[in-house]
Amino acid sequence: MGLLDDAQARGLSAAAARHPRLARAAFDRARRLRADAYDTFEAIATERQPPIDSVDRLHDAAAEALAHATLVGGDATFALRWDATDDLDLAWWPVAHAGLELLLRGPLDRVKGCGGCRYLFVDETKNRSRRWCSMDDCGTREKMRTYVAKRAARRAAGTGPASR
Repeated sequence: MGLLDDAQARGLSAAAARHPRLARAAFDRARRLRADAYDTFEAIATERQPPIDSVDRLHDAAAEALAHATLVGGDATFALRWDATDDLDLAWWPVAHAGLELLLRGPLDRVKGCGGCRYLFVDETKNRSRRWCSMDDCGTREKMRTYVAKRAARRAAGTGPASR
């Protein structure tokens, strides 16, 4: 997803090989973050109040991530960067920060659940009509399913080309 560069990925891989127990703990924290983010944004996508425990843990994870970030300036903007290459939590710090940013700044009204799987996404279409996480995966499968069902219904009704 472009959150880590090659040097960071190599550093994390080497650190995980040297410290398997710490790697497992970091992995468990990342899985907890994923569950909390899912619970939070799935509730938002279905227009329910997010579980306060999940929101609190997302906030705490983002605060931890921010404590390890460096503020870097460009010509006209500033950004956060995580430079640690051997801290096993590096992989989830940008994710925690992005989750909190979405929660704070939205657009929460564009958070949706995929019509073909359990994935969530931010609908960035102009008319807010996106229904699938990916047209290549769920969208294609759903369109094929609809096409086959309509064709079968036409055949059963004796109105399709195969009935002639």
